[in-house]
Amino acid sequence: FAQPFSTNAWKTKLIVEQENGNNYFSIKGRWGNWHGLQYHLPAACVNEGIAHTFSVKTRIHSTTPSHAKIIMFAQTDPNINADKSWSLLGHCPTQTIDDGWVQCTLSYSFTAHQAQAELIKFYYEVPEDINA
Repeated sequence: FAQPFSTNAWKTKLIVEQENGNNYFSIKGRWGNWHGLQYHLPAACVNEGIAHTFSVKTRIHSTTPSHAKIIMFAQTDPNINADKSWSLLGHCPTQTIDDGWVQCTLSYSFTAHQAQAELIKFYYEVPEDINA
């Protein structure tokens, strides 16, 4: 059961896997760097000017050192296409497959405009050609 998480591209698949008794998400079928995990944040969870902390454990399946990034999308009126904003919340620590699971913690304070959003999504992205 992956909800409220999903993928953000039609070819990618979100699979719940297990390792040592712990469940985790695996993304399969990526064909672009922006293809990955997305999370819909309920608008009622957002407060203007208050630091919100987001924390995940990540593992990148690559021998090439790389880092994931967390991006936020907000739209105050889903009926108005131009009313969209994208914000880079930050980068996770650089890692390789040899590092195993790495903690990634970022803090962000929502602007007044973002706090009024009806639609808020977070995207977890890794560089192209690397499987998360």
